[in-house]
Parts: sequence; C-alpha cells; structure tokens
Amino acid sequence: MNTPQEIEDIAMSRIEEADILVKAGRSDGAFYLLGYAVELMLKNKLCRLLDIPDLFKEIRNGERSDGLSDLRRPFMIHTLKTLIKYCGLQRKLASEMETNTMIRLAISLLFESWSEDCRYKPCGYCVGIDVQILIDSVKNPGGLIEWIRQN
Repeated sequence: MNTPQEIEDIAMSRIEEADILVKAGRSDGAFYLLGYAVELMLKNKLCRLLDIPDLFKEIRNGERSDGLSDLRRPFMIHTLKTLIKYCGLQRKLASEMETNTMIRLAISLLFESWSEDCRYKPCGYCVGIDVQILIDSVKNPGGLIEWIRQN
C-alpha cells in the first residue's frame, strides 16, 4: 500500500539518500534520487487533491476493486513539468519563481535536466557542487518540497 503519507515518507528518504550520496562524491545518483523525490511529492499532492487513497495499488485478478484505475493511469508518468500541471500548480509556480530564488534555482537545475532516463547516463554527467545546491534548494525551509506541501 502507498498512501499519500507513505509516498511522502519515501520522497523524504530519497532526499536524505541523495544528500548522503552527494557528500560521498556520487553526484549522478544523488541527482537521480532528488528528481525522483520531487516526482513522488507531486504524486503525493495528486493523491491528496483527488482523494486517491493508494496511487500504486496493485491490480488483483486483472482489476482494481476500488474503481480508480482510469483515474490513476494518467499519473503514472515521470515528467515533472506535466505533474506540476496536473497538480494545478503551473501558474503559482511561475509566480513563485519571480520572487523566490530558492524555488527558481531548484526549477532551473532540476526541471530542465532531470528525467527518469538520468539513471542511464554515463557516470560523471553531474557536477557535485550543483547537485548539493539543488539538494539545499529542494529540502531547506522555503524550498521546493515545502512549497509543494503548502500549495
């Protein structure tokens, strides 16, 4: 079962893991995990907005017993920009970026470069210092994770 709270807990664990990796000089893995954490936070937001109790519920006997299969399907994507749109946050985010340097930094470093395909890129594609700055702009107070929670 992956309730919205469980999804958020996983996202926060991935951020902690990204922080450990970047400090160990493993920026590529840290970058991938950080993008994945933001993806999970956006999916958490969707669950809460649409009152979906279990986004990743397994199909049993070929069917989902709760009748939410069609509702879940569009959210099984990894594109952060699209998930922001699905959450109804695109305009708010654009407005926030005008005044919040930390959010603007997170978006410019993450949304333009991250995809689930990052896990297949050759080692060394990330610069360590940029990933540490990104981690800080995502997890610190006033950062992207807090903004997603509050909006």
